[in-house]
Amino acid sequence: MSRPPAPPPGLGVAGKRHWHTINADYELSGADLEVLREIATIADMVEALKPLMALGPLIKAPDGQPRANPATVQYRLLVMQKTRQMAAIRVIG
Repeated sequence: MSRPPAPPPGLGVAGKRHWHTINADYELSGADLEVLREIATIADMVEALKPLMALGPLIKAPDGQPRANPATVQYRLLVMQKTRQMAAIRVIG
């Protein structure tokens, strides 16, 4: 097995962790590495949302009414996308 590629510049801690973990277990190349770059970027985005999610599942809208915390909605969408991309490169079932 050849040496895994270095992570792309600009990745944060969560993104680098995904990059290194997946490359340690799988030998990816070409388009699969590009998908992995997106997975790592999404991992960083998910991590960045965590402090906003700590505000709770509901926040007060400008009209004073409670509404879903947009960070929670975005988190759910990003995790689903990351899972789909991981399945696309066959690193999860």
